[in-house]
Amino acid sequence: EKYCQAKGWRFAAHDVRRTEFGGVASAMAEVTGEGCYAALRFESGVHRVQRVPTNDVRIHTSTASVVVLPGVDQIEFTLDENDVRIDTFR
Repeated sequence: EKYCQAKGWRFAAHDVRRTEFGGVASAMAEVTGEGCYAALRFESGVHRVQRVPTNDVRIHTSTASVVVLPGVDQIEFTLDENDVRIDTFR
């Protein structure tokens, strides 16, 4: 969120599911703004997350899967039935 603010993008968290231990099980976020997809598209993949819990001194490592998808504007579309061909086989 702070990275998006520094870039002048809008960040909105959606569908955040928390664990019973105070962590995040899964979350969705929407980032909008000029050039945000071009900057974030290569962030898709698995990321390593490290943290030190308050009741421990060891570093705990887990992973997070990240998917970056572009937003699409809604368009009006008509399909001509003459352009459709349906084949059925046995």
